Amino acid sequence: MEQMMKNTMQQLLSSSTLFLSDLEDQLNSSKGQIEKIIQLINKELKQHNFHLLAIQPEEQIVIPTNTRKGLCEILRDATYFSIDDLTPELRVQLMLITLLVEKESLSLQDLAERTEVSKNTVLLDMKLMKRKLEDKSIEVNYSRKHGYFISGSEYQLRNLLVTELKQLFQYEFAKTLLKKKQLIEPNEVFLLRQRLLRAEQRLEISFSDEQLEVLPVTLHLLIKRMQAFQQEWVPETEDYGVFHTDEYEAFQQMFWDQSGLTEKDRLYLTLQVLSSNMLEAAIHLSHSEALKTSIDRFIDQIELNLVTSLVRKEELKEKLWLHIKPAVYRVKLGLHVQNPLTQIFQEEHASICSIVNGAAGALEDYIGKSLPEEEKVYIAMLVQAWIYQTNEQGEKIFKAMVVCRNGTSVSKLLLETLKLMFPHIEFLGAFSERTFNQKEKVDFIFTTIPLHTSQKTFIVNPILDQKERAHLRKNVRKYIERDNEKKARELLHSLKDHIEMEKQDVIHEKIVDFFDRSYSDNKNNQKTEEKERQPFFTFEKQHIHIIEERVTWKEAVCYSLNHMKERQAIESRYMDRVLELFSEESDRMMLGPHVYLPHAKPSDGVRKEDFDILVFRYPVEMPDGGMAKALVTLSPIDFQHHVPTLLSLNELFMDDTKSQRFYEAKHALEIAETLQQHVEEDHHAI
Repeated sequence: MEQMMKNTMQQLLSSSTLFLSDLEDQLNSSKGQIEKIIQLINKELKQHNFHLLAIQPEEQIVIPTNTRKGLCEILRDATYFSIDDLTPELRVQLMLITLLVEKESLSLQDLAERTEVSKNTVLLDMKLMKRKLEDKSIEVNYSRKHGYFISGSEYQLRNLLVTELKQLFQYEFAKTLLKKKQLIEPNEVFLLRQRLLRAEQRLEISFSDEQLEVLPVTLHLLIKRMQAFQQEWVPETEDYGVFHTDEYEAFQQMFWDQSGLTEKDRLYLTLQVLSSNMLEAAIHLSHSEALKTSIDRFIDQIELNLVTSLVRKEELKEKLWLHIKPAVYRVKLGLHVQNPLTQIFQEEHASICSIVNGAAGALEDYIGKSLPEEEKVYIAMLVQAWIYQTNEQGEKIFKAMVVCRNGTSVSKLLLETLKLMFPHIEFLGAFSERTFNQKEKVDFIFTTIPLHTSQKTFIVNPILDQKERAHLRKNVRKYIERDNEKKARELLHSLKDHIEMEKQDVIHEKIVDFFDRSYSDNKNNQKTEEKERQPFFTFEKQHIHIIEERVTWKEAVCYSLNHMKERQAIESRYMDRVLELFSEESDRMMLGPHVYLPHAKPSDGVRKEDFDILVFRYPVEMPDGGMAKALVTLSPIDFQHHVPTLLSLNELFMDDTKSQRFYEAKHALEIAETLQQHVEEDHHAI
């Protein structure tokens, strides 16, 4: 029932005008069920002193501004969720946080009362806790005098506290739970949040909404631990590179009135702030030429692997900097970012994850340590977002914005995904919850969280799978079809080349009036949807060759290039340029394990896009000394059109089962069919 209430409230917030029949369709429920849910929602609204929902005789649901605010606050605070029956995992997290911040003696009875379960249940939870900590050099101990307590190095214990809090805040009710268990002082948390906001203004930075929710609580509980235990923190390295910087001084001042803290304690707190994701930052902030060089190398490798030139490259570098700079502090502190989207993204975009993993060495050289998998996935999200981008600027009919609480990588990926899905919508950008109301009015808002706004909103997940994308397209289309003003705008746009400019406003009003009178016959007025999917290359038998004899790398490359020239895809000078580049840089022209990708630029003599694939029965030694099982020669017509095909091929070669089927094929036609089937599967997944 709670989930049904949540879904209903989200639908109520998504539109300024709703009927009972709309909720029946959207929630797949009966009229009676919807009315019962509305009664329960009104009970919550009344309890929180907000105006109630009303259903008019024509079954329209009236949602006053005060009610809309109430729905938003109830959803965000999650106070109507049951937080009494916690799972064993959540109870363990709660006990860990309690033991890490409170020095007072905690007996078995104390922990049972804190978690509201029996003492036997606490003993079972303790076994879970010990298993969770067994590989962290941290122990849970018990003595008659001191009760339960945790022992380990202060470095490890502080990091454990930070990690547990980040995991807990993946639940909507995290802050409510900590308040209920009296682990945090709301006034202290509020004060730290205000100081973070002032630091934002001074340093010209912008934390993500997510960080502004989690960070004040984290700092508050770290200070609580430092003051209670007064244990010295010994960092693993002294090289944090933050001293004598503007941000170090600004964040140090946040803790000036906290008694009992050492200089090292304040350094640790400052590093926590610096390790937090930001949405924006002044370009001069902790500028590092070494980091800039590493990012340049990383982008060069990505472009080489994808045979592309990414658009708005300087903007991409800035976004990468915004993620990598905090990541440096996280890695050096031994903190692992909690990325609940890791598995989903890896499944949806396996190829780009593989390519980013291969190029991440340039960034790891700068950091001096390996990047954790979650950090690499965030970086892969940014790269994927830029692959989605295009320089083309078609005419737009509607305006929209994206509101996302997450950091740069997630919000940018969501923005570019939506741009690809809705080419007729002009997206103003991705904004935080704090700033979206400061922007101009739009036709739609795509948001990952409930918003207090009268504008039309579509609540979406940060990463949209194939089913969710189809559902969202359907809902947006359905909304436009039911809004006569927007339908009129679409129709006028399709006819604008045939209508004088000064008459367009009058004609727009006439069309709206026509639709309002329900006389529309729009069978000839539907706008042909722009092509939304990126094109894939069509593989045929002529593009595949099985080489049965032993050959040299040069013979193999020339063999492919000659076929491409016969198909009038390239000029002679392209052949010369490919041979020259491949002889020097073959180690950087890889598409998969033992698969090489000879290519040059479109300007080097490309007439049309073409692929030519050689499969070797005897591995061929390449210029870099590697042994090739296959060669994929490419002639790119531009820097983008071929990228989806390359990503699809990369995924095939990284999949042991599919690549084995590819190499074991006996005929070129069989290989072509295998390739085409795989590419078409990827095509339908977009």
